[in-house]
Amino acid sequence: LASALLAMHFIVLIVVPLSGIPPVATAACLAALALAGPTQWALIHEAIHGMLLPRRAANHVLGRALAGCFGAPFRALRFAHLRHHRYNRTPQGREETYDPEVRSRGAAFVQHYLRIGIGLYAGELALNFLCWLPPHLLRPHLRRLCPDFADGAPGMARIAERELLDRAALREMRVDAFLVLAPYT
Repeated sequence: LASALLAMHFIVLIVVPLSGIPPVATAACLAALALAGPTQWALIHEAIHGMLLPRRAANHVLGRALAGCFGAPFRALRFAHLRHHRYNRTPQGREETYDPEVRSRGAAFVQHYLRIGIGLYAGELALNFLCWLPPHLLRPHLRRLCPDFADGAPGMARIAERELLDRAALREMRVDAFLVLAPYT
């Protein structure tokens, strides 16, 4: 399944633009790729949790390839998803909860689907540019995103610094971001 998705991306991003296929056929190829998006995210999700392939290194490489085709650096997607698990339904991660005291049901519905349909992907695309910023500019934002809990339990700030701001981590994300942006350039 992963091989088929990677082949589809190669065809749509490399072969189709170079072949002079009519715009209608190009649109059909892009539509097929868009329809495969949830399946691709499911495979990326398995790679994030280390369950896509049995060997850790192979899992990481395939996760990077799938995430790159999805449009974002794997390491950044992995951290954001694991942060979601750590802070879900806490004051720092209430994106998926509905509180009628805070907003109407209609407003919550619209906000949720705008976030899921546009906001998350826009944020993932932004990671391709954010990873080029110097770590000292990113550090305060990461600390705000990953605070300690009110009961004293540690947040993810130290993990964020290691997983996203370490030299090797930044280098990996920047390579991934370059490979994401290059075909579109």
